[in-house]
Amino acid sequence: MTFGENLKAIRRMKLTQQEMADKMDISQSYLSDMENSRKCPNVNTALLTAKRLEISVNELVNDDIDVTEYNN
Repeated sequence: MTFGENLKAIRRMKLTQQEMADKMDISQSYLSDMENSRKCPNVNTALLTAKRLEISVNELVNDDIDVTEYNN
């Protein structure tokens, strides 16, 4: 899975797109672009995203992520 696919899958377990965008202080459309691989986040955005989701950056970029573990 790509960064965007992982981001979307993990975010959907916890937050709406608008809630996540608000927490990150970015627009919902920018978050949508990241989730759909139209925008590539910089390192700071990736770090902030992981922090807001309370996960490691590795989990966002790992091809083998198991998103079912986030379904608490």
